[in-house]
Amino acid sequence: MIDRSERAVESKQQCSLCEQNNLSPHLLQRHMGHHMQQISLFVVPGSGVDEEESDKGSSESADPNDRSDDEKHQAEDNQQGDKDFDVKDPSAKSEELRLAASNGHEATVRLLLDRGAEIEAKGSDGWTALRSAASNGHEATVWLLLDRGAEIEAKDSHGWTAQHLAASSGHEATVRLLLDRGAKIEAKGSDGRTALRLAASSGHEATVRLLLDRGAEIEAKDSDGWTALRSAASNGHEATVRLLLDRGAKIEAKGSDGWTAQHLAASSGHEATVRLLLDHGAEIEAKGSDGRTALRLAASSGHEATVRLLLDRGAEIEAKDSHGWTALRSAASNGHEATVRLLLDRGAEIEAKGSDGWTALHLAASNGHEATVRLLLDHGAEIEAKGSDGRTAQHLAASSGHEATVRLLLDHGAKIEAKDSDGWTALRLAASNGHEATVRLLLDRGAEIEAKDSDGWTALRLAASNGHEATVRLLHDRGATENPPTATQAPTSSL
Repeated sequence: MIDRSERAVESKQQCSLCEQNNLSPHLLQRHMGHHMQQISLFVVPGSGVDEEESDKGSSESADPNDRSDDEKHQAEDNQQGDKDFDVKDPSAKSEELRLAASNGHEATVRLLLDRGAEIEAKGSDGWTALRSAASNGHEATVWLLLDRGAEIEAKDSHGWTAQHLAASSGHEATVRLLLDRGAKIEAKGSDGRTALRLAASSGHEATVRLLLDRGAEIEAKDSDGWTALRSAASNGHEATVRLLLDRGAKIEAKGSDGWTAQHLAASSGHEATVRLLLDHGAEIEAKGSDGRTALRLAASSGHEATVRLLLDRGAEIEAKDSHGWTALRSAASNGHEATVRLLLDRGAEIEAKGSDGWTALHLAASNGHEATVRLLLDHGAEIEAKGSDGRTAQHLAASSGHEATVRLLLDHGAKIEAKDSDGWTALRLAASNGHEATVRLLLDRGAEIEAKDSDGWTALRLAASNGHEATVRLLHDRGATENPPTATQAPTSSL
């Protein structure tokens, strides 16, 4: 039995060429295929083939009765195709022109143009036949369309021309043809990107070389300040980066975020590209607008090999960004255990704090990175270290409901009744946020169920005020006796 969604998929459609109705999507695809097949059977005007001789040859072919069933059906489809394609609607032909150009069917493109297809017609995406052919690197078709007067600088909704598309896909021969025919090498899309910027971003070394040989501006920036070098480095295209550096690209050029090519390569973990940039003199301690260095970025993403390379080249292990984050704090916050181990082995300060007073242990615990917390504890991290708000790693883990991390900290001697600056304990934080499993663990470990903060609120009142039914039930079952308030608003936790 076909459900409603299946009936929707099978909704009938109309052919744009012959206006035949009641075609399912599957049949419409086959139907349109017959059109395209018939198009390919037409004799192209000016081809030198005598149409009369062609007709004669057809009449002298084998007896139709001797043909197979498949051949008979094909002949019927072709006859229907003659009727179907004999349309006066230029928009239909223009759509077929774009399809033929996109697939590089040069003869079909020529036929459609001869039959009146509008060469500059655009689809809903703004693509013309020329842009479609150039995007797929169909050089001969591009040549034909240009010979027939196609606008070489026609742009789509993103402001990209045929040259942008060909360069982005690395179609070197097509880019060369377009340049030979007068395409503007510095044409920019609506985002400011040039053909060089696009080719470099995708690592098309040969196309980049061609554009540079033709005079492309190597330092051209898009609206976000990205140059060809920054684009290539960000994606780890080592050969393209080397080419651009050899051609004089500025190695310290920065985008609107203040990041250089080295920042981008390190952030993405492209070790070989980072090494190449350092070998060419990149400033290892260069900082972005937020103060982050390449080491800080590589550590934050857990790119251990890149971190090791930067440390081997002398990167400052304790360098801080504008918020006080070091490489170690960044790696610990994201749970990159191997990178944390490497940094500790290289002497990173385990108790370094940020502007919030939190250490690497605070950050790892806050995000529930149990293995990283264990590693830090094994290396001597202070388990009762407090942030500027008076909270310990246990407070943060409990507040976020990281039960396994809370258990680990308790197993290592964390004080279960430790209070923050507002008098909040781990139990109150867990209850306030409805973390039932963590509340149960803390109660099992002896947490004081009636402990109050500076406002006189208990875990039960907090859980009830915030509507955490399961936690309220658990606390009641464990002997909490205070009746929850009905009007007074609960104090709020920052986590």
